[in-house]
Amino acid sequence: MRVLGDVLAKQGRALPDRIALIDPRRDRRYSFAEVAQRSVRIANGLASLGVRSGDRVAMLLGNSAVCAELPFAVGLLGAVTVNVNERLKHDEVGFILADSGASVVVTSTDLLGTVAAVGARLPQLRQVITVDGAVPGTVDFEAMVAGASPNPPRVDTAENSTAMLIYTSGTTGRPKGVQLTHANLIHSATNFLVEGFHNAEGVYLACVPYYHAACIPHMAALMRGMTVIAVPFDLETVVDLIERYRVTDAFLVPTMIALLLQRPDLLDAHDLSSLQTIFYAAAPIPVPVLGVALERFGPIFVQMYGLSESATISTVLRKEDHRLDGDQRRLASCGREITHVEVRVGSVEEECPAGERGELLLRGANVMAGYWGLPEATAQALKGGWLHTGDIGIRDAEGYLYIVDRKHDMIITGGANVYPREVEDVLYSHPAVAEAAVIGVPDQTWGETVLAVISLHAQKMATEAELVGFCAERLADYKKPRQVAFVDTVPKTPVGKIDKAALRSRFAGVAVDAS
Repeated sequence: MRVLGDVLAKQGRALPDRIALIDPRRDRRYSFAEVAQRSVRIANGLASLGVRSGDRVAMLLGNSAVCAELPFAVGLLGAVTVNVNERLKHDEVGFILADSGASVVVTSTDLLGTVAAVGARLPQLRQVITVDGAVPGTVDFEAMVAGASPNPPRVDTAENSTAMLIYTSGTTGRPKGVQLTHANLIHSATNFLVEGFHNAEGVYLACVPYYHAACIPHMAALMRGMTVIAVPFDLETVVDLIERYRVTDAFLVPTMIALLLQRPDLLDAHDLSSLQTIFYAAAPIPVPVLGVALERFGPIFVQMYGLSESATISTVLRKEDHRLDGDQRRLASCGREITHVEVRVGSVEEECPAGERGELLLRGANVMAGYWGLPEATAQALKGGWLHTGDIGIRDAEGYLYIVDRKHDMIITGGANVYPREVEDVLYSHPAVAEAAVIGVPDQTWGETVLAVISLHAQKMATEAELVGFCAERLADYKKPRQVAFVDTVPKTPVGKIDKAALRSRFAGVAVDAS
């Protein structure tokens, strides 16, 4: 497989009758032959609306069967899929559509208000396509598909051409469009095949949003010949679908796993015995939470580390490493580098010794071509031929990698470096703590001091003094929090990561007694 369009074309020939996609809302099943044919018709329908090679087609949708087929169709034209988070506010959506230069938006009727609110600022936007019914002024998706030619478009697409733009979360400013080529996507999907999706007869539940790089594992599942179910995350829906369709593989972010564990009644009421693998990524799971998950589901977890810029997977902590017996420190690891990716801890010039902190650098065929329209940011991120992740990590003597923090999250207090992850790990070991986020707040004497933002488990209590003392017993004095702020829930980014930028903004004026 050379380009994205090859995936469904090949599987449509090799596995014509096997089920490729399930739309659970209608209990509709699509064979690989049907999905391959639909991708051709979608491509020709888009071409009839004027979409040409290099044009950008925005996908403003929640997870659905359309999300699982549209990028393949767009790729058949040599066009570019722009993944847009449907939960963003009007101005945020407007920025992405303007920055990418999208000429077509594929969306749902409930999101037309967002498109209308920003449409006047987007002279390049020619067409709006709705996937759930005809609306005046838009193109009906299914009608477009039904009326399109079944003959594959004759477009010669280069494998190093851009296939997808995935916009970063923008926690350090305006989001940047990550350019992923056809080769990036095919190589990343192949990496997933090596490290997971081993059951060709399996069923994959995709509930991590497709606007994120989590759209890539479904490509791997289809390459393996598996059945894909793409839905938005909802606790009741997820457990129902696992039971109803005998799901074997699921990809979740740690927040989703934590939410499931908080509903033992829901888990007990459903037969989840079909699950063979739960992949998790986007953020580490605190070791105490992971321990509960392993006791509940068994050793079926696989952790994957990567970024949108690396088309996700770069390291993996395999099932056999998820052990509750013996030394559990490895549960905090993101695993070892995968076969087709190089990972360096340190700098372009030098690798850090085992056990020493340094920035994680990545190199491989999965690494992005660059940031859309941002040559200086691209040069900085890919300096020396390595992707500079901004993550600080260490590698142990056996090659296991541990993410200790973000480069920009490090707190410098009185000239000493404090890595928030280290403090958070201690806080998570307290029985009352449900979520913990540690940030630095300004201090005239020390430069910064340590603030812990905490949400507690239901029916559990803890005081500020108790938590500060708990940390003081386990950490050097300069690392302990000087103040604790209690919140109902710790804010998250749309992909489930704790939103440190929001916390810094919220607590920027907090006065801390650093004595």
